[in-house]
Amino acid sequence: MGMRQFRFGEWVFEPGSCSLDRGSDTAVLEPRVSDLLEFFLLHPDEVHSHDRLVEQVWLGQVVSDEAVRRAVSVLRRAAGGALSGCIRTIYKRGYIASFPEPAAATPFRQSPERLISACDASLLRCVSMPSPGQGRAREALDCLRSALELDPRLLEVLSPAGALRHVR
Repeated sequence: MGMRQFRFGEWVFEPGSCSLDRGSDTAVLEPRVSDLLEFFLLHPDEVHSHDRLVEQVWLGQVVSDEAVRRAVSVLRRAAGGALSGCIRTIYKRGYIASFPEPAAATPFRQSPERLISACDASLLRCVSMPSPGQGRAREALDCLRSALELDPRLLEVLSPAGALRHVR
């Protein structure tokens, strides 16, 4: 099973790693804020009350209105305010989130060294997951497949010939 990804606008969100990426820009979200973003992405264009958010995101724990407001505020400011226009407050009703369609694939602008570093970090995160035996290798391969979906030219950089060309 691969890492789930959500794409909107120029962003890619991976709930498993709490990361929000746009090319070379990466924001790591707090786990609860990441859960909130995932919930909004799974239920866009719906008004969500405080009670529903507490039930779905906080799993029914007793939390204050302020805790929910804080999480929404942190989410809006994430990645330099990239989400501020996506999440609106509906007075006395809750919040509604709308996300732009994924942007068309654009040429990858990162250096080969940064690509390799990002891929290494992703693979390391996958390999270090507490899953037994072949599960780790499968997760690492799924992470690599996800990276290749973002930019197929990553394969050229990771191939022996490509790596040699970029190391020189």
